[in-house]
Amino acid sequence: MDTIETKIEQAMHSIDGYKKAEAPGSLQAKVFAKIYAASSKSVWMNIASFISRPAVALGCIALIIAVNVAIIFSAEEEVKTYYATGIEDNRPVFDIYEIEIQEP
Repeated sequence: MDTIETKIEQAMHSIDGYKKAEAPGSLQAKVFAKIYAASSKSVWMNIASFISRPAVALGCIALIIAVNVAIIFSAEEEVKTYYATGIEDNRPVFDIYEIEIQEP
């Protein structure tokens, strides 16, 4: 029993020389530099973060779809006016091969 108690005492006294760990002096400067670098974004980073928001992205998609629908409906009105006047030769559909090359 004596040997177990002495081993326990030796183990308990083995940590007596330890002291609190200290960080190097330059660690605080490195941490603050990282925080400053993360907080100072470039103009392009600010624009990209604004555009990547879901509300802005969905709004842009809705705007593009609305513009496309408006163009389609305005083109349909032009087609109706061509057919309403009875001029069927001047259809608003052009083939790339029908374009005449006019020389000056």
